[in-house]
Order: sequence, then structure tokens, then C-alpha cells
Amino acid sequence: MRLFIAINLPENVKDTIEKITNDSKISINQRVNQHKSAAEIRFLPKKNWHLTITFLGYQPPEAVGPILKSLEKTASCFNPLWINFESISYGPPGNSARMIWLAGAKETSEDLNELKTELDKSLIENGVRFKLENRLFNAHLTLARFSNALGKMPDNLIAPLPLSFKAKGLDLMESRLKRSGAEYESISNFVFKGLKR
Repeated sequence: MRLFIAINLPENVKDTIEKITNDSKISINQRVNQHKSAAEIRFLPKKNWHLTITFLGYQPPEAVGPILKSLEKTASCFNPLWINFESISYGPPGNSARMIWLAGAKETSEDLNELKTELDKSLIENGVRFKLENRLFNAHLTLARFSNALGKMPDNLIAPLPLSFKAKGLDLMESRLKRSGAEYESISNFVFKGLKR
């Protein structure tokens, strides 16, 4: 199973993002096409929108139990988290642009970095094998991908963009790769401290 741990977005937040994205598609396409290495843009469907916290890759069935144990422990240690987005920008920042991101605020990235650190620590303690990332967490939601990298792009596409929601828990997600693109399904959900399932 190809697995990752994510925060899923409430439907009303997805609806708001969809409206902002649809209202901006023409101007985004125009700005990208003005670039010398213009690329085709593939916008992702809103059913695929989520905040990936930890990518686990392919895992054997016997790893699912320890993963769920780690998720339960981590979720029970954190209060519901505010997720604040601030812009639509090229991603990843500082590198050759390959995507369009809904970028999280600095405070959101810091809060999620703390969550991710505890989650990854618990996964390792429970014997789950995965590639550990040795960089600070950068909160983002991928809205679109380019067919080829554009090079460095200096500015945000839309900013400021105040958009927030309160994350209620963590999901263990399965990713199935198909010719039409990846499909995601939530296997299990664990709510944060003080909340009921």
C-alpha cells in the first residue's frame, strides 16, 4: 500500500478554494504563458486537495497497525490546529517552479512542523520504515502542476489571501496511482485532543 498521513480540508473550505481558483484560472494561465518556457498547466480536482504531513511510501500490511498506533498517540497530544493560508504562489519556493501552491502562513508551517516532528518520532519508535525529511515543514496545498519546470518565478500569483480553518485531526491516506492520476482514500481518521470522532 502506498500511504501518507494528511490533514483533510472541510468541504466548505474546498468550495471556497475552488471558487478562488476558478476565478483566477485565466489570469494564472496568462502569466504562466508569458514565461519563456511556457508549460501546460494541469489543475488538480478538489477531491485530491489535502495537506500532506508525512509521506510513508509503499508499506507492507503489517506496518498499518504501528502507523495507526502512532497516529492515535500524536493526535491525542495536540489541540485542534488553525490552518491559515496566505497566498497562491509558485512552488516550491526558491526553486524552479513546478507547481502552483496554496501557501500556508509561517505560523501554520511552524505548528505543523511541531506536529510532524512528534508524528515522525512516534512512527520511528513503532518501527515504521520511511524516508525521513530533514527540513522544516512548509505548509502548502498543491493546486496545479506544470508539464515542465518554469525556472525561478519571483512573485506570488495571488496575495494576500486570508483563508483559514480549524483542523480536527489526522488521516491515514492511501494513494493509488492510475493513468488518469493519483486517487486518494482515507483509511482511518484520528481526532485531536478534546474532540469526539
